[in-house]
Amino acid sequence: MRVQAQVPHREAEGLLQKIMEARLMNDGKGELALLQERLLRLEENDPWIALERGKAYQARNDRAPALAQWQQAFSLSGQDLVLLRKLNDCSPHLVQRHVQNLKPPAPGSRVAIVLPGELRCWQRNASLFIALSEHCDLFICTSESYAEVAKGLAAAPHLRVRLVEDDPTLPVPSMQQWMRLAHCLDMIRIREKESGHEYTHIIKLRSDYFYVQPEDLLASVTGTRSGFWACSDKVFGGDRATMMLWDAFHQAIPGFFDNNEDRYFPVNMMQILRSEDSFKWFGMLFPVEVVGKPDAPVELRKILLGGGEPLARTLATYGAKASPLGYTRLFQGHERFASEVSFARFLNFTGVSVGWKPALSGFLWSDRHQYI
Repeated sequence: MRVQAQVPHREAEGLLQKIMEARLMNDGKGELALLQERLLRLEENDPWIALERGKAYQARNDRAPALAQWQQAFSLSGQDLVLLRKLNDCSPHLVQRHVQNLKPPAPGSRVAIVLPGELRCWQRNASLFIALSEHCDLFICTSESYAEVAKGLAAAPHLRVRLVEDDPTLPVPSMQQWMRLAHCLDMIRIREKESGHEYTHIIKLRSDYFYVQPEDLLASVTGTRSGFWACSDKVFGGDRATMMLWDAFHQAIPGFFDNNEDRYFPVNMMQILRSEDSFKWFGMLFPVEVVGKPDAPVELRKILLGGGEPLARTLATYGAKASPLGYTRLFQGHERFASEVSFARFLNFTGVSVGWKPALSGFLWSDRHQYI
């Protein structure tokens, strides 16, 4: 079955053109057959074509060959994040890797890994957490239902587990992870007091997240002594001092972030310009009469960059009253508590610059709520 890929390979396009020309010129069958054979070999090694073939089979309810095509696409995907996301939409259980060669942290680093929340899809990342525990200490705060799972993710000397059930006073489910992150940070402080040594880096991970480059995770984050890197609020890490700020975030949710999604907060423009787009700063509110109505984060960033000190001063001092023309907001989260946007606002308040590391890139599995 021949399927046109959504992202056609340039070489394939060239071969198709030559085949059409050969047919029009009525060239010998040998030349035409050679071109067609080259095209077939190329298609067999093009993951995008395999993806589309799988979709075509799936549309005919032919599941087995669809899965075979998607498995082939995954095996050829490398670190193509766009392709991997599309495969996650089609068949998430195929999108997983066994971690075998985890690069160690930088010399002199002491790393704490924190896992706050339900350990959904833990089987898919078990090899990663076990590999991490050979170099780091793991701090897990989860519910009683995941107690046995948590105990099996690392050897006892490198593992601390605290079982905490959901707080019924927190009205939005995403608030629970921040409560449990605060518990993880508390466990870290206790462990540091016991050992007499502080950690140099702390990395917050998730069990239901596909890591595109898991082997580089430790080496990448610890390669710089200080700094903060994120892939939205899902996974992030940095030096100890910066990561310990997140204890205050949990405490600030009731007074600052809960039920305030439509409230204007002063914007620290320079923090945005010093940072990457790896956090949802563009989900914050920007007055239309000040920045206009850009359609994308890159356009909004250009406006901020061109506005200079006068624009920075305006955004920092703009009143809390409703903007007469409304606000520009390029990411819409939960109507009461958009965790990703609140995460960005907290970083904006504190002035922490946000970097990006390819090793943190990835996405949540699309079937994460279906599996324990």
